[in-house]
Amino acid sequence: GSHKQIRIYDYELFSHPIPTFNGSRTAIPTVQLATTCKVATLAWDPSPHSDNLASADYEGSIKLYDIEKEAVVGLFDEHERRVWAIDFNKVDNNLLISGSDDGRLKQWSAKDRRSVFTLDAKANICTVQYHPDGSLFAFGAADHTIYIHAIRSPSKPVQLLKEHKKAVSYVRWIDRQTILSAST
Repeated sequence: GSHKQIRIYDYELFSHPIPTFNGSRTAIPTVQLATTCKVATLAWDPSPHSDNLASADYEGSIKLYDIEKEAVVGLFDEHERRVWAIDFNKVDNNLLISGSDDGRLKQWSAKDRRSVFTLDAKANICTVQYHPDGSLFAFGAADHTIYIHAIRSPSKPVQLLKEHKKAVSYVRWIDRQTILSAST
């Protein structure tokens, strides 16, 4: 957020916070990462043995952190405006997807450090998530629409959901057949 820091807490330590001098309790972060501007969103790499975290910021940059090393190990810097949404592919953790106020959705390869493809949604993208099997992705936009695309042929949506009356601020796959959405 506005403090330009990412803080990671160990839940075991967090569930037993340290008492302060006035009797209140506080949790101490186990990792603190300084950022150069406000963070808009975070995504944790879901791979079992990964310590990677991605952050997206108000300037349109996406940083990939190695939490073990507490260091930036990758920078994706092709968006022109704030990036609101990022997600790791659950099947291929080398893939990351992002959506921005520039109206573009980009898929990135951690191996190449540049976008694999770009979709121009012509509306601010507020949220994005990969399908659990990694074959699809869904994103919500300011044009009140949820777009669902296939990874193998991303140029045209496989489905459009247009029931919202305002910007779609949240999409999440609940399981392989069900998508949850919210609107402003």
